Amino acid sequence: MIVVVLASAPGAVAAPRAPMSAGASQHYQAGLKLYTAGQYRAAYDELIQAERTDSRPEVLYALGQTLRKLEDCKRANLYFSAYLEVAPSPQAASAARSQMNRCLAELAEREAAQTTPPTIEKPEPVAVEKPEPVAVVVAPPPRRRIARDPLGGALLGSGLVVVASGAGLLGWSDALSRDSGATLDDFHDAQRVPTLRITSGVLVGIGGAAVIGSIARYVWLARHRSLGR
Repeated sequence: MIVVVLASAPGAVAAPRAPMSAGASQHYQAGLKLYTAGQYRAAYDELIQAERTDSRPEVLYALGQTLRKLEDCKRANLYFSAYLEVAPSPQAASAARSQMNRCLAELAEREAAQTTPPTIEKPEPVAVEKPEPVAVVVAPPPRRRIARDPLGGALLGSGLVVVASGAGLLGWSDALSRDSGATLDDFHDAQRVPTLRITSGVLVGIGGAAVIGSIARYVWLARHRSLGR
């Protein structure tokens, strides 16, 4: 309360030599009542009217206290500074300086709270389902002399090599996908995973076709030789 604060400093509310004008006194008393009731904005409106009508030290001090309650410490300290120039006693001036320091501390706390950077929450990692590797079943060639057929052997051998290459690429792509976040190089390598998987699929398809072609040739040779016997 303004009245209590002023009364706590000897001489802070010392009676002026000349009485306050009736209009200023009416606004001043109304402002004190509103301040006591916690209606600081309305109290300021009354006190500023009192100050404009008849500026007195006690009115300046009350305006400083009211603006401090309204968290307008910059303007509050202007009124406290004006009060220091007309303070009726050293004790009253000391009380005003104490309120100025209190206001500056509150202002610093609010500014520090406003400049605190917000906490940024890290997004939850998204689980990516990895496709299961495709198992390629290769039928063994017939156990006959026809397995020595050059064309069938070439188809079978090249098909198995191509299928193995495709399977190797598939395994490599899976390894790159698992290590995509380890280093920057791994991240760049992981960008090749889709291409590697497509290439592995093409190779497995070509190799599988070659293997099937070799089997078909061995079957055809077996039938041809059985019919020729």
